[in-house]
Amino acid sequence: LTCYPDIVEEKNGRIKLLRGRLISAVLNSTHSDTLMNAIYQLVRYNIGLFQENDESEAYELFQKVLRIKRIRNYSLLTSSQLEELFISLEKHCAHISYFWVQYGLAVQLNKRFEDANNHFLYAQNIRPNSYQVAHALAKNRMEIGLDSLRKGKASADENFQLGCDSMLSIINNPRYSRAFSYSVHSYAAMLMKYYTVKNQTIPDGKCEELDKFFNLLMEKQIDTNTKEIIIAFYRYCEKNSITQYCKGLDSIWHMTPYVVLDEDDMGDIVELS
Repeated sequence: LTCYPDIVEEKNGRIKLLRGRLISAVLNSTHSDTLMNAIYQLVRYNIGLFQENDESEAYELFQKVLRIKRIRNYSLLTSSQLEELFISLEKHCAHISYFWVQYGLAVQLNKRFEDANNHFLYAQNIRPNSYQVAHALAKNRMEIGLDSLRKGKASADENFQLGCDSMLSIINNPRYSRAFSYSVHSYAAMLMKYYTVKNQTIPDGKCEELDKFFNLLMEKQIDTNTKEIIIAFYRYCEKNSITQYCKGLDSIWHMTPYVVLDEDDMGDIVELS
């Protein structure tokens, strides 16, 4: 208690290890080898304490310690170190869909999008109705299209459109309505990226879709990320002289987001440059 007051407490005559604080302390470590070993040991400790998608402290801690977005945002490990970590954990965690989603995001960072697709498919086999998995697969297919475009491959448009179709099916699926703003955010961001690299304007039909989606979002209170993507689209329309698709979005400048989101609120999908 004296040596480790931040992670140990006495309660009702018992000593309790505050595992959430322990993980936060570990994730703030500056030595990568120590950090990798600590993450490995924490995952190994927790993996036998829960089943797929349990609502338990053990599963919550498992997600926190493996969350690629957190590790990447804080520059805790390099992309190669991340992949090394996931390789070492694969035989222990292969039955958990969340592991495969994070593994897929890890290899995405190395631009290995086909490998990422395979990992997401493993996750889908475990949890076929998961929003997170469906979103990861759709966005990754769009990333494959974008990567192909940058490399001058003829398959770019086909792959990107496949990803668009998959993302639209998610956006329009009532099952995933609670994640509507998140799906629209990814769809809009990828459209602007792709057609900017292609040196073309987003096609009229897709602009009309975005205008419709954004107006639906603005009928409710919006969060900070939604406001940012709507403003980005508004400026995109101004820059490309297609302001007919953002006339209904003028009020975005005066809307106050209902919450400022932290790094975890936008889920686990990593935005690549």
